[in-house]
Amino acid sequence: MLDSGLFTMIYSNTGKKYTHSYMEEYARNYISFIEKSKWLDIGTCVEIDAHSLTGMKSVFKIRDMFVSAGIADKTCFVWHKPEGLDGWRNLVQKYKLVSLPPTSMKKDFGSKTNAMKIIARMVSHANDINPETKIHILGCSDERQISQPGLFSVDSTTWLNSTRFGENVIDVSGKDIHAKRSSEVFREYAKKRTPEVSRRLRELGFTFPTTSMTRNGIVAALAADRFVRMNARINRRHYPNHKIEPVWNTQL
Repeated sequence: MLDSGLFTMIYSNTGKKYTHSYMEEYARNYISFIEKSKWLDIGTCVEIDAHSLTGMKSVFKIRDMFVSAGIADKTCFVWHKPEGLDGWRNLVQKYKLVSLPPTSMKKDFGSKTNAMKIIARMVSHANDINPETKIHILGCSDERQISQPGLFSVDSTTWLNSTRFGENVIDVSGKDIHAKRSSEVFREYAKKRTPEVSRRLRELGFTFPTTSMTRNGIVAALAADRFVRMNARINRRHYPNHKIEPVWNTQL
């Protein structure tokens, strides 16, 4: 899924003011890149969800650009609170791929717990309205949220926190915990999982030119490995009769 970059615009805290004209030009360039790169031959893209930057009228006009370009069926349209429940119903009825943003919803509804409850209700409501519409959750790595029936997919960059902030989420005795790379619990986890992860990296053709890159690469791969293992647990729980083979087919 190709991201539009709006999350960075919204949360970069630069104080810059954006106009509809700016966003319209941004959208034209974004759509042009999508078309020239033939990205939609292999994936999907996220719309320009500039709700908090330029308002709903601007969002609606820019959505029409994706429709006019003939790429709406492979565009993920993002709901935000200003659209209201009627807006969510409209998205679900109109488009094939829609999404919800937990980060902004936590802010809008006061807490992560509130956001998760509302997301659960909205997903269930969407499934009732149009079971054919696929629902994606942006920036989600919470297994409780990911396990919710009715979702199609999620994305997350949390697995990169290991190299960005020196902290990994690891599964210990079936429970996810946050562990610093320098901690004893992480060292024990890494000692156990590194041989298998290293083997898979070699099979996939990954090589690292320096020792430090090898170390960071292994740590990042350990984090990715944890998410693949979590996904496998969810698949076994909710789709026991489906044969779902991950790209990273590691021993669970």
